[in-house]
Amino acid sequence: MKGFWYQVLHTSGRLLGSPLFILVARIIAFTYFCCPGRRRESLRLYGALYPQRSRLYHLWCVFNQFQSFTTIHADRFLTSRGRVPRLTSEGEELLARSPSGAILLMSHLGNWEMAAQML
Repeated sequence: MKGFWYQVLHTSGRLLGSPLFILVARIIAFTYFCCPGRRRESLRLYGALYPQRSRLYHLWCVFNQFQSFTTIHADRFLTSRGRVPRLTSEGEELLARSPSGAILLMSHLGNWEMAAQML
């Protein structure tokens, strides 16, 4: 990604730190949310997923979806600046004693891209 807003986001983060990076990312996501063309497909998706719910609920889902993108960008940014994501695990001693096999719960790893980097 080398678009204008992406450059604004990374430049502000580099110059002013990660809290401002997150704030700028959320503002950019809100700006995209305010553009009807940017949210049209997401509204169709949530309308199909939750036909019994109101349009306001669908808008809320789209807003949350756009804001969750900021978390992905923040994870990438923090990792690129050397901040290692926190990882917790249970049962690794059992796995070490076992000749083969593993269970990896991706839903508990958060952002799949960060999980792949850690593996």
